[in-house]
Amino acid sequence: FKSEHIMGAGKEWKNGIESIFNQIVAILKKNGVEKHSPLGEYFDPKFHEAISTKKTKNKSEDHKIMEVFQAGYSMEGKNIRTAKVSVATYEEEI
Repeated sequence: FKSEHIMGAGKEWKNGIESIFNQIVAILKKNGVEKHSPLGEYFDPKFHEAISTKKTKNKSEDHKIMEVFQAGYSMEGKNIRTAKVSVATYEEEI
């Protein structure tokens, strides 16, 4: 949590919210929910949703994820939310 999100809140309140957040994350993890941040991976529409593209002159970056806007989640190996990403597209120099 960033302090600007909790403007004017007391330290105890902020610590309480962070504690609750950490407990929720632990419960989700205990129940098989995993967070995926696929930066640098190749785009796979089964697990990723491309919401933008970025041109690249590097052929090895073609179809690689260049930015993650929202992480994806899986539960017991099954995708429950695709990651929202920006994907590189190779543009050959002329």
